[in-house]
Amino acid sequence: MRRWISPWFAAVLFLVHAWPAAAINVVIDYTYDTSSFFSPGGKARLALEAAAGFYSHILDDSFSSVTIPEPYESQVFDGIVSWELNFTNPSTGTSVGLSNATIAQDEYRIYAGARIIPGATLGVGGHGVWSRDTNGGGFTQAEYDESIQINDTFVSAATTRGESTGFASWGGSISFDTSADVDWHFDHTTPPVAGESDLFSVAIHELGHALGLGSSDEWDALTTGLGDAAYFTGAAAISEHGSQVPLAFKDVAGTPVADFAHWREGTASKIFGTQMDQQAVMGPSINPGTRRRLTALDAAALADIGWTVVPPAGLPGDFNHNDVVDAADYTVWRNGLGSEYSASDNDLWKLHFGETIGSGSGTNDFLATPEPGSRALVVCGLSLLGAGCNSSRTRRSRRL
Repeated sequence: MRRWISPWFAAVLFLVHAWPAAAINVVIDYTYDTSSFFSPGGKARLALEAAAGFYSHILDDSFSSVTIPEPYESQVFDGIVSWELNFTNPSTGTSVGLSNATIAQDEYRIYAGARIIPGATLGVGGHGVWSRDTNGGGFTQAEYDESIQINDTFVSAATTRGESTGFASWGGSISFDTSADVDWHFDHTTPPVAGESDLFSVAIHELGHALGLGSSDEWDALTTGLGDAAYFTGAAAISEHGSQVPLAFKDVAGTPVADFAHWREGTASKIFGTQMDQQAVMGPSINPGTRRRLTALDAAALADIGWTVVPPAGLPGDFNHNDVVDAADYTVWRNGLGSEYSASDNDLWKLHFGETIGSGSGTNDFLATPEPGSRALVVCGLSLLGAGCNSSRTRRSRRL
């Protein structure tokens, strides 16, 4: 089934380097952003949109649409059946039920907002669910049978989205901490500096939870063990990591308690689509001043829970994969000339010199939404409908 990427390149090479056509569209909805944390045109919104766009371009599944049925009322007795999409309000932490929502084909809707999150948590995220409610009234047998048929049709659409296997949902919600001691770095086109928590990195992490990583039945089915002996057993993740992947744990009164939502602290992989080492983005924490991107291990876990994931494209001429074409890339090209690179690669470097992710002149709209540089941050623990990111309120790491 689905997911992840990063974009850019000049129009002359667009046909060669353009993103693969992807079906899933991760749509951010700001209806519940009552504090205007993601104000229109602001850097916070641009960073979140870039993270969502990254996932949209690497998820290659196709989802059916979802429409909430009208309440079903008995024409004989007083029975009423109603349906809702449920998620956590990102600005209050309370539950929301939508009785008139429609989710378009291939849309994966994420409600975003911000609030003060207790503890050292930078953000929380998770997928939504649905509910069926009755008023306790009566129905004729024929009415009851008809209501069940409506319910079954809706449940199939809302929970499988037309997929035969693997994780699927209509979407979910994510929230970011507005506590005074959080110094957010909003600009996803520049790396964070010491003391700043990188919003793009937290967004990539929390969207991962909203897409089922660490928060779904499919993920849970692939976990085993207890405490500091808990592991993820997905075949793709094992292939990428070389063994079962250790999961995070907390020491509670001298007893290790498993955190089945995150990789073990320090678990590393390659940034997805590159050969650059990085701690996996779905780890339990991230240090201020650090940027993290999706890694091959994170992408493998997405595949394990059912997503179809396509590799990301890269920035032409960025031979050292640091999201900018500069003099350092010339050195890499020169040292690899004749073995890894050819003379034509130097022409590519000159053509794109000075570009960063998102700064290319291609015609893809996503090119205008640059991708992030690298930065550390702390990850989150699970909430009712998702997982949360923490970060210690010191200048060290924060949880996610």
